[in-house]
Amino acid sequence: MAERPRGVVAAASGRTWAHRAAVGSILAALALIGGGLPSFTWKATTFVLVIGAAGMSLALSGLVPGRETAARPGAGAVLWLVPVLIVVTLEVVNLGLGSTHAHPTLSILLDPPLSGELGRTAAYFIWLAAFWGLVRR
Repeated sequence: MAERPRGVVAAASGRTWAHRAAVGSILAALALIGGGLPSFTWKATTFVLVIGAAGMSLALSGLVPGRETAARPGAGAVLWLVPVLIVVTLEVVNLGLGSTHAHPTLSILLDPPLSGELGRTAAYFIWLAAFWGLVRR
């Protein structure tokens, strides 16, 4: 069987909606499991590490068909670096100042929405969907 270029496999099959529904269901099930785990425990950390390692191994193995991407990022990609650098700088400065309520880190700011299972489940789903998008690249 001839090897197809990345991205052609998904476009050639007529089952894209079924595939998206299956992937969405798997991500939702994983998000429900992760959202049910208590925050900042060894179980939650192990869950994130196992899911991350599985996704990285899938991405590196080439088993998951990728999407067509540009060879180089466009000039607009630099604009995405500006907010990322601002957030990273703010996080490092606030961490250096002691992570107080006067200088909160993101973990302090996100603690109220992530304290309940619903917020954690939504955050896990967003994280998993973004990670799956990176695996497909």
